[in-house]
Amino acid sequence: MMVVWRNDAPARTADDPAAHCRKVTNARYEVDGGVPVPAERPLHLAVFGCVRDGGRLLVASACAPSARLWAVGG
Repeated sequence: MMVVWRNDAPARTADDPAAHCRKVTNARYEVDGGVPVPAERPLHLAVFGCVRDGGRLLVASACAPSARLWAVGG
């Protein structure tokens, strides 16, 4: 999966030039017990699905509303 976040607005796409992103493999997710996210708020976070095809990483062009999070305060 590709975890994408911005502080000022929701990411439009997984490759939004104003966003930060981190590719997280199933193995890394299991080892870490989740995905650490920045503590800075507000935080708009989205998760985009990924798949490998012939060694090439393909990232979804959109994510479901249920794969988005908006966190404020602290």
